[in-house]
Amino acid sequence: MAVPQRIKALAKKEYSGVKSVVMAFSGGLDSCAIVSMFQELGIEVTTVSVDLGQQGGNKKPQEAAKKLGTRHQSIDGKEDLYLHILKGIKANCLIDSRLNAGGLSRPLLAKYLSEVAHKEHTHAIAHGSSGVGNEQLRLENSLRVLAPECRILAPVRDLDMKRDETIAYAKAAKLPIDIAAASPYSVDETFWARVIRQGEIPDATQPVPESAFSWTNSPKAAPEKGAKIEMEFLDGVPAHATNLSTGENASGIHVIPMLNSLGGAHAIGRIDKINDKVIGLKVREVTECPAAFLLINAHQRLEHLVMTEKEIDAKSYVDRSWNKLVSQGFWYSRLRRWLDAFIDESQRPVDGRISFELYKGNSTLLSRSSPNALYDQRLSSRSQKGVWNQKEARHFAKIYGLQETLAFIVENR
Repeated sequence: MAVPQRIKALAKKEYSGVKSVVMAFSGGLDSCAIVSMFQELGIEVTTVSVDLGQQGGNKKPQEAAKKLGTRHQSIDGKEDLYLHILKGIKANCLIDSRLNAGGLSRPLLAKYLSEVAHKEHTHAIAHGSSGVGNEQLRLENSLRVLAPECRILAPVRDLDMKRDETIAYAKAAKLPIDIAAASPYSVDETFWARVIRQGEIPDATQPVPESAFSWTNSPKAAPEKGAKIEMEFLDGVPAHATNLSTGENASGIHVIPMLNSLGGAHAIGRIDKINDKVIGLKVREVTECPAAFLLINAHQRLEHLVMTEKEIDAKSYVDRSWNKLVSQGFWYSRLRRWLDAFIDESQRPVDGRISFELYKGNSTLLSRSSPNALYDQRLSSRSQKGVWNQKEARHFAKIYGLQETLAFIVENR
């Protein structure tokens, strides 16, 4: 099957002079189609797949690369992603209640691609991101820092590849992918999050079909009996998690898959948001992220237990700045490192334990404790055991807001 003439003509113009390319390769619809098109155009391809904890790891892209006849390199990036996730947890990586997912993983993919390109002495790097979202920025900003000598090719964007056109080409070319599975949705998956786009997702007037979900039950399908979970944090990062209902526990990197499994079973961690992309578009994205949902919720509550009000205000501003920066593709920036320094210092008192009950999509706080807690029950209680003398607040209450009171009186006399 020949490359569609429209795309072939554009590709010859856009990629003139490119003889070889290192390409990010998932083994999915777009990446297989792009490799096949490159091969038909006489461009030698080295494919790179990265195991970031997605279902099946690197097995699927390895098999697809073999069938396509490319040189292929597989990289295990789970530990590196985990280090990025820990930075994200400390920064409460939510932006307007949507998860910062690709902002953590794409800089790593760029790092691995640039390393392979340098090793192979290849001066072109390709990826499968579209021109709609922020993934193109996250990858390309990183690549321009790490491999400034390389040309960056993004065929889906550069050649305006339509999804139905790609599916038709993949069918006709008999590419080594499951077309039926690839057609409904475009999915970006790591062990931190599963982001779903395309297919029936863009229609914001309709609910997301249950067939789109893989990690999470609906509340109706969740168990009738809830589960209790306890998480322990040290210096702002999760150290341990225990299923109090069964005694199962995990530590370090293994906390995330454990919470994904447990939270997903109890319908925790679905996010359906209209996202504002840097390019100016509004795009509907649906995310499954049970572990992220639970860990960030727990982390924020512990911060409120151990931080002063002014510290929380400052940290909230820094968190938003950090997440916006990372989400928009500036992982490899001086500002991100500077913000990290503030965040890391702020996390020194964020030690403690926190527990929740999970039941049919709800996570109910059960308890929280920390050796660094600023909350003292004796001070806030009005019982006989309380130690706060309420009379001490009388004179403070009299002068509180004095300037605003005077301004109102002057304006209205």
